[in-house]
Amino acid sequence: MFKLSVKYIIEHEQELWQKIRWNSVPTCQCGSTHLYVLKDGRFKCKHCKKIFSDVSNTIAQNSNLKKWQWLYAIFVMSTLKSISVGELAKHISVSITTAHRMLRKIRYYMSKDNFNRTDFAIIDEAHIGAWANMKFSKKFEYMKEHGFMDPVSHTYTKSQILAASSHKKEHILSIINADNQCVLQHIRGQINHDVIKSIIKRFGIKHIISDESTLYRNIPGTIVEQCNHSKRKWLTDSGLSTNPCENRFAWTKRIYNYMTHTTANDLQLYLNQIAFKINNNRKSLTDVFDTLGRLCCTEYISHNGITNWLRQNEIVNEPVEIEKQILEMLDYGFVDKIEHKHKIYRKKR
Repeated sequence: MFKLSVKYIIEHEQELWQKIRWNSVPTCQCGSTHLYVLKDGRFKCKHCKKIFSDVSNTIAQNSNLKKWQWLYAIFVMSTLKSISVGELAKHISVSITTAHRMLRKIRYYMSKDNFNRTDFAIIDEAHIGAWANMKFSKKFEYMKEHGFMDPVSHTYTKSQILAASSHKKEHILSIINADNQCVLQHIRGQINHDVIKSIIKRFGIKHIISDESTLYRNIPGTIVEQCNHSKRKWLTDSGLSTNPCENRFAWTKRIYNYMTHTTANDLQLYLNQIAFKINNNRKSLTDVFDTLGRLCCTEYISHNGITNWLRQNEIVNEPVEIEKQILEMLDYGFVDKIEHKHKIYRKKR
């Protein structure tokens, strides 16, 4: 295996790129290795007559950047906990917008390392966000504006503080399979029983290990084992626990502190990065770089394609506001019918 360094990446970009993608043997998509080499450096397959290059159908397709710039970004993302957009832009001499799109694409390809289906899973939920870092005055104003305290006396209880912090933070779900590989799923809005059922159906889970939460009960077609933390029982009857999920949440919060100005729209991309680092934390840096590089050569996706992928894969559970319901009732004339039936009269404005 080659000795990985920044100098090696810059000096051997062509050799390194082909080694990561094709294992140093250029191969067509049809599987043939019998190729013509054209004058411009592209390849033509002798079997299917298709013309392609070493960046076709990869992260670097339709990009004006050099290969060493992409390799350096992949190298940094696979070795460091995180890197800011401005710092990466300075290192490879690109604009901040270009660096942002590069990191966004790499975080998308990190999701390719996750599993798609599993029969056995350990599931637990947690909250991450900026509530802990908010000043007390901002917390007070937030609770006052969103109705988490008495509007007259401005008094509040511990349960109201927990409710306000849960409403402010983002909800994530940790799913760990039998091979100790995890998936971190972002959920927009509150977590309820219907959201858990949709996630279990998506991953095909049949055996669940969870805590005493009622979210995981009465799910058809699944076996649920729960450990009652409120009674200080940390193991199920079969001797399993949800501690692996707690370990993943500790990793998540530790790495998440390095990521500033993360938005709820792109939070799933950051969770992809955290899950990738957790799943490959026992590998050497060279192996992690090789794994991420091969993932980035699986397909090509545009910047708008990542946005569409986020919309399709995110789970949104936003409660319907009472004001919207009232407006719908006004549009369909339900309120007028009720007023006419019960002889209720409103003041005209």
